[in-house]
Amino acid sequence: MKKKILSLLLTLCLAMTFVPMAAFAEETQNISVWDGNTAAAFAGGTGTAEDPYQIANGAQLAYLASSVNNGETYEAKNFVLTANIDLNGLPWTPIANSFSDALFGGTDYRIFAGNFDGKGYTISNVSIGSETTPFESDVFGLFGATGGKISNLNLDTVSIHGVAKIASGYVVGIAGGLVGSSAGSIENCHVTGLAMDMSAPSNVYAAAYWVGGLVGALDGAQLINECSVSGSITEKAGKGSIGGLIGELGKAAKITYSRSDVTVNVKADSRGGANVGGFIGKGNGKTDAETIIRNCYATGNVTGGAYTGGFAGGLWGLNIKNCYASGNVSQAAAAMASFVGTDASDTNYYGSITNCFATGSVTGSSPFQYAFAEQSSATKRSEITNCYFAEENSGIKTQYESATAKSQDEMKTEAFAAELNNGDNSNGWSFVNGQVLGGAEPADYSAVEAAMAAIPTDLTVYTDESVAALNTAVDGVVRGKALASQANVNAMAQAIENAIVALQYKGADYTKVDAAIAKAKALKKEDYKDFSGVETAVNAVVRDKNITEQSDVDTMAKAIEDAIAALQYKDADYTKVDAAIAKANALNKDNYKDFTGVEAAVNAVARGKNITQQAEVDAMAKAIEDALAALQYKDADYTKVDAAIAKANALKKNDYKDFSGVECAIRAVARGKNITQQAEVDAMAKAIEDALAALQYKDTNKTAQPTPVPAATPTTQYTIPQTGDTSNPALLVVLMLVSGSAAIGTAVVACKRKNNR
Repeated sequence: MKKKILSLLLTLCLAMTFVPMAAFAEETQNISVWDGNTAAAFAGGTGTAEDPYQIANGAQLAYLASSVNNGETYEAKNFVLTANIDLNGLPWTPIANSFSDALFGGTDYRIFAGNFDGKGYTISNVSIGSETTPFESDVFGLFGATGGKISNLNLDTVSIHGVAKIASGYVVGIAGGLVGSSAGSIENCHVTGLAMDMSAPSNVYAAAYWVGGLVGALDGAQLINECSVSGSITEKAGKGSIGGLIGELGKAAKITYSRSDVTVNVKADSRGGANVGGFIGKGNGKTDAETIIRNCYATGNVTGGAYTGGFAGGLWGLNIKNCYASGNVSQAAAAMASFVGTDASDTNYYGSITNCFATGSVTGSSPFQYAFAEQSSATKRSEITNCYFAEENSGIKTQYESATAKSQDEMKTEAFAAELNNGDNSNGWSFVNGQVLGGAEPADYSAVEAAMAAIPTDLTVYTDESVAALNTAVDGVVRGKALASQANVNAMAQAIENAIVALQYKGADYTKVDAAIAKAKALKKEDYKDFSGVETAVNAVVRDKNITEQSDVDTMAKAIEDAIAALQYKDADYTKVDAAIAKANALNKDNYKDFTGVEAAVNAVARGKNITQQAEVDAMAKAIEDALAALQYKDADYTKVDAAIAKANALKKNDYKDFSGVECAIRAVARGKNITQQAEVDAMAKAIEDALAALQYKDTNKTAQPTPVPAATPTTQYTIPQTGDTSNPALLVVLMLVSGSAAIGTAVVACKRKNNR
């Protein structure tokens, strides 16, 4: 089952080989649309590997072009794209816009010698020249000439209308969708929607006229790896080297796992000697075992030129291995074949083709047509081994051709893949669901997409560290890789999956819990009737909950808050209040001038206060005590005293033998007694009355008649104070009278003694 699923996925990938790479760009990123202006600086960075210059919009890209075209090479400096850029179809001048002087040993040329990492972003709507006004130059492309590495960059909708210029008496025109002339490496770069229309001056020798969908020419021991082009190339001069991916490959340079789906249409002119191929125009003409094209393919139709092949126009020192071509070849002016149009013309230009095949047809009026590659004599200059062509071309196979005819059906079998591998699986041929694959086909990113889709939508709930690790895994995804890198692509998916598994939730927010606990700790549990509910809720707190368990944590906080809210204070202590009230109740209010203060204080007592209100309760007790302390007894009743004195005053003391006892009793009267001393006052009155009763008239012949005593003024009846013991009030009165009489008696006796002296 797993094999079946893989087969289906790989079939889909093959079908989508040339889906515009713009679809692989970061869809979440906004596209910056260029307005034609040039920025004054990059978006950021210092150009180091750790801190590269950042380009975020068309104006900053134009700034790079302007700087390079003014002589800055940025050698060994590093650049990154940070967003998709739409150049808006506005006229674009290549970054490094002049290179011809370098071809002739001069120094007046421009080159971008830095490293440019597109980070998988897309630059779209690149326009150089127009149909009515072609751009005249010696280099064409987003970059004119480069010396560093360009990687992970996508170009979409690239329009180039160019005319090669004459330099030092020669035609010089090096054109590519991405780069004109490259002396550096190119990796994982893709051009879609290419529309290139090139021409050159007639009757002038083309010293350097190389046109390719990706790059015009790759010079030196450099590498093109996992790149692709789709679109069309039209060349109107019939000169130079024209290929769907590259025009001409330099000595010791390599191209691996790359593909071209470019329709190539070149003027059919044998005089110009144009080498035209669906993948490459030709090699550099130097036999070198290190000049290699491996595990690549071309699918576009090829028309015209002088020497034309479905894969390469001229072998010329190339060593092609494990490649295939499926485009049809037609109308070459000199020679054409389904795979390579012409072999080398002398011993210096030998090459080799190994484990390759072509399925396209070869048709047209060319006098030299070959089934697979030019081999027209018994002296086979280039070595062609284990190669195959479509049997429909058998009719044009020469007796010298070493390639083998196969039917279309045969070339769609697992057995055919095994033949191509020729006993060595490292050649990279595989068979998946009716497709013989060489490794340049797009890798299957379905596992990556599934892993990306599995990323949680809300990453804010995870720790910064684990999210950073996930972002690193996501940032590590490199789009556009070839099938040969499937293991690496799967590793990207696995890295994302591992990072997802490793995501760690942030800890739950215990702020409310901690606040509730702090509130509880600030309380004095002694103030409450039962504090155990709060203690239980606090002790029930479980730490180390994560953010997904926040509701549990919030419940803990609420439990503490609820327990606090349910607390009941202990009752306030009313002991002092009750004592003061008892003291007030023990009093006879009738003994006091004004008892209302006490009554008001007692009536103001509010029951039900709690311990936090103890001060209020104590204030109630004090208010009663203060009111009691402020009480004033009523005055004692002196009516009887005053009546006795009045009676005495009505007498003529000279009528009596001794009036001193009365006088002494009167002098003994003490005023200012209060009601509680009424007995003493009554004793004073009795002492006077007793002294009056004891008076004796002096002897006379007549009986003395007492002088009438004035009637006493009525006084208020005396009320015995309530002391709490009212069982024998009569006894109390007698005791008070006796006590008062004794006191008065004593005073009278003393008074008499004084008078007798």
